[in-house]
Order: sequence, then C-alpha cells, then structure tokens
Amino acid sequence: ERITQVRQLQKALSLYQIETNLFPIHTTAITITGSDAFSLALEERDVMPEVPADPNHPNTVYTYQSNAAGNDYTITFCLDTSTISGYSQGCGNTITP
Repeated sequence: ERITQVRQLQKALSLYQIETNLFPIHTTAITITGSDAFSLALEERDVMPEVPADPNHPNTVYTYQSNAAGNDYTITFCLDTSTISGYSQGCGNTITP
C-alpha cells in the first residue's frame, strides 16, 4: 500500500511540475498528513484529490522535502518488508523525480 501511495504522490508531483514549472518548495522536511501545506498545494492544483498519510501515521510517516529552486525533491517512507525490489525494510526509503 505504501509503495502505491508514494508512486501516486510522485505522479501528482509530476503533474504539479508540468503546471507550475517547479515542485512545491519546502526546504525542510514536512510530514505528509493530508492536511499539511504540501498536501494542500497538491489538492489546490487538482493534481491529487486527497493526499494520503502513511497508513500507520503517526507511528510512521511520509515526508517531503524540496531544494530551494523547486526542481528536485525527496519523499521518505517506511516499509514493513524487504521483498520490494530496490527498497528495504525500515524507514530509510526514498523516492525522487
């Protein structure tokens, strides 16, 4: 479920970037709750109707952080398994554009 949600976020960010020529700018990590500034930015642009929080929030969370120019970002997330190729069990997983 987390991989699906993170990939949905990645697709929404691609659409956001196409519309605005940048990604939402948050130079410090922001916890994605569905009602945070990052989530609201995606929803206001109609690139994602509802931004998901981690299924085990607040015990585990997704975070989003961009660079100051808004041309790169990192989403961090946790996984309960090590069976997904390219990712590991634990909270050290990231996805970028």
